[in-house]
Amino acid sequence: MRKAFLILALLGMIFTASAFTASIEPVDREASPGEQAVFNISVFNNASEDRRFVLNYEFSRSGWIYFDSSKTIPAGETKDFRVTISPGEEALQQSYSFKIFVTDFKTGETRTVSDYMRVDRDYRMNVQDYNLGKDSYRPGEKVEASITVQNILPRIVDNYSVSSSFDGEERVAETDPLAPSAIKTYSFQYDLSREASPGERNLSIKLVQDGEERVFSQLVSVEEIRSINRSENVEDKVLVVTGSMSVENNGNSPANLSENITFPSYLDPILELDPNPNETVETDGDSTYVWNFQLQPGEQRTFTYRIDYWIPLALAAIIIAGLAVLGRISGSFKLDKRIEETDEGLKVSLEIMNDTESFRPQVTIRDFVPNVANLQEEFEMAKPELRKTTDGTEIEWTLEDFKPGEKRVIQYVVRPKVEVEEGLDLPSARIIEDGETVAKSKPQ
Repeated sequence: MRKAFLILALLGMIFTASAFTASIEPVDREASPGEQAVFNISVFNNASEDRRFVLNYEFSRSGWIYFDSSKTIPAGETKDFRVTISPGEEALQQSYSFKIFVTDFKTGETRTVSDYMRVDRDYRMNVQDYNLGKDSYRPGEKVEASITVQNILPRIVDNYSVSSSFDGEERVAETDPLAPSAIKTYSFQYDLSREASPGERNLSIKLVQDGEERVFSQLVSVEEIRSINRSENVEDKVLVVTGSMSVENNGNSPANLSENITFPSYLDPILELDPNPNETVETDGDSTYVWNFQLQPGEQRTFTYRIDYWIPLALAAIIIAGLAVLGRISGSFKLDKRIEETDEGLKVSLEIMNDTESFRPQVTIRDFVPNVANLQEEFEMAKPELRKTTDGTEIEWTLEDFKPGEKRVIQYVVRPKVEVEEGLDLPSARIIEDGETVAKSKPQ
């Protein structure tokens, strides 16, 4: 009896020890980043009842390995657990070992199987990131580009080069040897000149290793900038008046321009202009001299004039001018306000005439735009001071060196906020001298 009991106990121990078996079989041991290495874990349930089996793992790289965490296997049957390993972009070109633990959920018994997978890379240098900056720049800005590389080999790599090119200018970085898994960022910077013409340029970064080139590029757009600066200078030496007008193209594209200056026609015999104007327009006793020209980016053009009042050759013109001045002894300032409809809105023109015999060192022109209209705060001629009120916007210009008989024109644009059937009513403009109103325009 005792012998039979021992035999039964021994058989029970053998049965318990062999309740299940586990083995691993590689399907595809090699994988590149973005691919999968595949293994099958075969588990045979040698128990007399259905059992649930649970998988766990030991691996140096988290996030790479995936598998079915548990399965129920009928008694006497075998089922496969599929294990996939997806290497990350930082993976080195080498082998990685791992272990899989298969556990009988009921008894807690565990079997361990192990194997390895190998990372296979198409190239040796991994490009972690690259940055080609913005796709649009203004002249004068800096164009920047960078690339971040990683050594994915299990040894030092120094046989590689990094370069960049922008608008035909190429630069080569001083590269450093990279230890396994080492990461290095190379940056490039280009100065875009203020005169850079508008258009598209190519910006690229190139990585070369063992004769293999990888190029990252994009088209960079240079914006068009239109900027015209004007300045004027007048010197009145009583007997001689000289002046100059300067126009400079501070943009990055050619500009076709037209500049003009107006004098009373009686000054024509004693007026000297340099260079000669392209055309002269005679209107209401005035002569307007017009220059038409083109300015390249960064180019400047200056126009000068000179009026000699007391030279013998101009005696007749001076007498006529004197008579005209005598005829204006009782004259005064005149102010005319006109409104013209344009595509941009209502263009308001203020024509100021010094119809006196006196030289005025300073005159103030004051106008008002009510709240029913928006004032376009861009002025091609003199720039005024603006004051916001509850009823609208007050505009004030200060004009200097106003000579007898001289006429000047100021323009600005307004846009009505609402449609008015009979047109927009604008108040009168005024000429202020020594704090007093000396002239008003007719209401519009």
